[in-house]
Amino acid sequence: MAPWEDQIFDPDGDVVLILGGASVSNASITDDTLPDTPMQNSEAESPSPCQQHHETNECDSFEAKVSSKHLILASRVFRAMFNGNFREAVDLHKQEVSKVALPDDNPDALVTLLDIVHGLNRQVPRKFTETQFLDIVMLIDKYELHEATYLFTDIWFQHLWKWTEKTPPNLFDWIYICWVLTKASEFKNLTRTAILESQSDLGQSYTGPCPTFIVQKVESERLALVSACLVRLTHMLGRYETPMQQCKADKDCDAQVLGSLIQKLKPLGLFPVPLPHAPTAPTMSVKELSSLFHELKIRTLCQLRYNHSPPCRRVGDSLQDIAPELGGVRGLGIGSFARTKSPGPP
Repeated sequence: MAPWEDQIFDPDGDVVLILGGASVSNASITDDTLPDTPMQNSEAESPSPCQQHHETNECDSFEAKVSSKHLILASRVFRAMFNGNFREAVDLHKQEVSKVALPDDNPDALVTLLDIVHGLNRQVPRKFTETQFLDIVMLIDKYELHEATYLFTDIWFQHLWKWTEKTPPNLFDWIYICWVLTKASEFKNLTRTAILESQSDLGQSYTGPCPTFIVQKVESERLALVSACLVRLTHMLGRYETPMQQCKADKDCDAQVLGSLIQKLKPLGLFPVPLPHAPTAPTMSVKELSSLFHELKIRTLCQLRYNHSPPCRRVGDSLQDIAPELGGVRGLGIGSFARTKSPGPP
């Protein structure tokens, strides 16, 4: 495999970043994964070093000569690194060129951001795959490059955003992207979708970059809806288990209803009614739980004995009342999640 080529972002730069040397995403740009856009140029579409070597997960390291002044102006993190008491700052003051290794950062994503920070706009691609965009957003979040990159991130976001009417397969990755880029409307819509369509154990099953406090809040809202549904189900079953007769037409009808309910609910894991946090709690989403109760059919004794509208016809209405009311569910407000990092200029 050919070695990586060193890159110069500023010929008079005083910092050399050592990039690569760790596992990186092997996603590559392909025509069928990119949206059509009039903003194209041949330079932007040429493959980067990592894309040229995408057949392996290991990338050779290479050096990038950069300007600490550009990095300091664009990023609070780099300002602290080069102006504080960190080793990088001490080395920078001791010698003309300081070397800083960044092996954990995706090289392709960081090269794109370095192009932007150094004003090399013609080198910046106008389109990316979703995986590449996520890699870039993660570094924007890590180094607080929101202000320096927002013109480009708006372009990339608009080209890739297609989730107005459908759910993205990587839902929480997109929630994270919207949070980092302060896309309030999209964030609210996606978190509503997550509350309604996610299943249990979100905190354990999701391992992506979306902050734990956002995932936990979505799970909390989901559990609140499930819990309210199970409480209503418990109350309904309780009415048929008490001596007070529910059906006024036939004293045996209550037993028929209760037996039918148990028969339908038990295979679904809903009888005995579990606690929302219990291991036996239903793993289905709020939307699935709502559909279940809307579609659940219970035959009463009155339906078998009366040709006219049965006196206990409200059993079906009660089942629909148990179902979570999806129309009233709202997504999360992005303002509820204060950032520990400010997206403003340093």
